[in-house]
Amino acid sequence: MLDTLHQVPERPARTLREALQSYLILNSLLWTSGYTLIGLGRLDQALFPYFEQDIRTGVLDTGGASWLIKAFLRAIHGGYHFKSNCLLGDTGQAIVLGGSRPDGSDAGMI
Repeated sequence: MLDTLHQVPERPARTLREALQSYLILNSLLWTSGYTLIGLGRLDQALFPYFEQDIRTGVLDTGGASWLIKAFLRAIHGGYHFKSNCLLGDTGQAIVLGGSRPDGSDAGMI
């Protein structure tokens, strides 16, 4: 964990673990600054290169990557009792999967 925190978010992430940790740090900073509606964007496109590289280089296997992503989602959802403004469990954090390219063509899911 210490190596990860020495890298992100000050410097670019090199692995899926670092990319997810960077998202968590920035998300926490936004929450503590009073921003309650946080769109996390196209996580499939943002994280896939890290996933693909980690699998290819043997840093992670699919089971390890799955565990990291599930832990990330649990962490993002954590504290929902405090984050839910109207609907219990609705934390105002949107993750988009799939979409369109700038030319209007379907980008699909990665």
